[in-house]
Amino acid sequence: MKKKHLLYIDHNDFHYQLLCGVLGSSSPSFHITRIADATQARKMFGSRRFDLVLTEFEPPGTGGEWIRELKRCVKGLPVVVLSSLTDQGKAVQSIKMGAEDFIVKNRKNLRNLRPLLVRILAKKRKKEPSAQFKVGTVNRLMKNLKNMVELINDPAKSFEMGKNYLKQIVLLESELERIKTMMKNWVS
Repeated sequence: MKKKHLLYIDHNDFHYQLLCGVLGSSSPSFHITRIADATQARKMFGSRRFDLVLTEFEPPGTGGEWIRELKRCVKGLPVVVLSSLTDQGKAVQSIKMGAEDFIVKNRKNLRNLRPLLVRILAKKRKKEPSAQFKVGTVNRLMKNLKNMVELINDPAKSFEMGKNYLKQIVLLESELERIKTMMKNWVS
């Protein structure tokens, strides 16, 4: 398995050492980048690519909407909340805001963290479009672009088509918008 890059947002050094002990010893397949607060996290999102985010419920510099803000910043990226609090209300709130899971930080739960992260990453991978799908979409885009260029460059053909010409242009424009949206999702 290729090394997965995890962003860990937590101000507590002891918890970070525990996490490294659990994930580092049981699996060399995780690379963990740790930052202590939300301000650093916001800067980090544009500069690096991560596979998963582990975060406190409310790291320093945030309010009660941190998970929701995080999900907006890292579209499509799984977020797991790790908390030293056993507050069921915060757990429910985290899930409602888009977190994949809420884990109470203790030795027992941390030992089970690796299999949980592997499952979450596998689920994420299943949602991603396959390379074959991407190639098919790009080929369809190229064909449609070619048709559009032919229609634009050949006035006789567009005159011959009449109203169908405009209809064809509208269909091609909607196809381009759909493909543009899919490509944005691939990049993010």
